[in-house]
Amino acid sequence: MPRVDADEIGAAHQLTAKQVRSLYAARKSNGFPEAKGTRPGAGKRPQSEWDKAEVDAWFARRRKPASAPGRAVQRDPGELLTAAEASRRLGYKNPAQLKTYFDKGSFIDPDEEVESPESGRVRRRWRADRVDAWNENRPGQGRRAGSSTRQPSATTTATGAPEDLIGAAEASRILGLGGVSSFDTTLYKGDLPLLTPPASTRLNGRRVRRWRRSVVEEQAEQRRPRPQPPVEGEGDNPLLTAEEAAPLLGYANAKSLRTMIARGALPHLDRPDDPGPPARWKKAVVLAQARAKAGHVG
Repeated sequence: MPRVDADEIGAAHQLTAKQVRSLYAARKSNGFPEAKGTRPGAGKRPQSEWDKAEVDAWFARRRKPASAPGRAVQRDPGELLTAAEASRRLGYKNPAQLKTYFDKGSFIDPDEEVESPESGRVRRRWRADRVDAWNENRPGQGRRAGSSTRQPSATTTATGAPEDLIGAAEASRILGLGGVSSFDTTLYKGDLPLLTPPASTRLNGRRVRRWRRSVVEEQAEQRRPRPQPPVEGEGDNPLLTAEEAAPLLGYANAKSLRTMIARGALPHLDRPDDPGPPARWKKAVVLAQARAKAGHVG
């Protein structure tokens, strides 16, 4: 029977060799197949190898919805699951795994979203059958027959029609925010006025939030820093790092500055003039942001 090492397993299942070895180290709890021996390493210590059929079968089982020990999960396909419930259904030990995927724009939009008017916190739920369908066809599970490239994200698209209704993950990408959590925070603070309220709050009888792509793109354009006039005494308008810009904006250190940028509180600095690394901004832009901050101007 063909045998494969950690590098070959990782290439087939979109993992690193280190991740494969971590799965093997936890085999007593996750059932990963036992190694069948070793092979000489190229200038390295001998590498473990596994039976390819056993490894492929293990990954196939792992992609199926998880069942409680000794009994199958019997649920209505239309039942709504929280992120934690969906994570458990898919067999993840970390109940926040799918929330992490969604926040990065790599999981399907929810079927229901309920926002608390007091805190701005959003409760999201997904239909069980859509979670199962994503699991069967999700990106990052190796290459499919006839395909030479990895499958794209489940929710992120590069372009779309202006009238398309999009969710928070795609809106976050267009706005250049750090993810859905950053988007929700910025929206709740009132820093995205064109997106309040959403264009659509009902879908198949359930409450969801969607925004027209054209409106999101207009909001992104409004948030984009405008060229600033030269400031007296700036000389050649040097580029400043976060460490250099922080004291000009009244922050104790670069970490505080980066946190406020991620929260959308410093829109002039959303897009560095030099993305780096390290990221750098023109001094004129930093001083303009300082003036806007001091005058509480958006």
